[in-house]
Amino acid sequence: NNFYIFKKNIIENSHKINSDELHFLFGRLIDYCVNKCNEGLTEYYVDLFNAYIVLLENRYYTNSSNKYISQDLFRNIFQTALRLNNLKWAEEFINRYRKDLHPQNRDSMYHYCYAHIYFENKEFDTALNNLTKIKHDYFALKIDVKLLQLKIYYELSMYEQIYNQIDSFKHFITNHELLLPARRNKIKDFIMYYERILKAKFKNDKESAGYLTEGLNKKTDKQFFKWLLQKSEELKK
Repeated sequence: NNFYIFKKNIIENSHKINSDELHFLFGRLIDYCVNKCNEGLTEYYVDLFNAYIVLLENRYYTNSSNKYISQDLFRNIFQTALRLNNLKWAEEFINRYRKDLHPQNRDSMYHYCYAHIYFENKEFDTALNNLTKIKHDYFALKIDVKLLQLKIYYELSMYEQIYNQIDSFKHFITNHELLLPARRNKIKDFIMYYERILKAKFKNDKESAGYLTEGLNKKTDKQFFKWLLQKSEELKK
């Protein structure tokens, strides 16, 4: 209840609040939604998305010391739109707000976003081509890129690349200190199911695919595992 009161008061009194304070207050609003989503309350993604829209329309992502939208925020807004299956909005967002990124980040974020757009549209070769144009100096993108590469390699039956990627990915998530435990465990879970689906595919094992589908359907964060669920259901049929 306090969340909605807080949001309403910020918006209604925004004309009385300076840009730095609005930047801070909306940041806390978004942090609350993100924390709730991370706790498994995925219904908060709608509130998060709506908060992002208000933030963008009013340019609350800027303050006196920074006129650009951060890479982290840009990525999070885009990924939230994807989670809600709002591809059209996501593409409009890329093209409208790309110019508000720092010039050195614009191209990488553009190719990162379009790699996901092309993947969702089943244009896998074009998605992979966009991934090769991303600079890997931003930690959060490294994880996203590796996950998307695994999906694309599966769709294109690039098995040698799959095994090389899985091996390096396991080492990466085990050893990287910046990865939060909950995020690390979720990615490990993704890889575990990915390997089992791959094994079931090679063996044409419909029974195993059925068990995998059952397990994936029990996941709290169904959107994160959505692609794996689709692949396990395909094998079942």
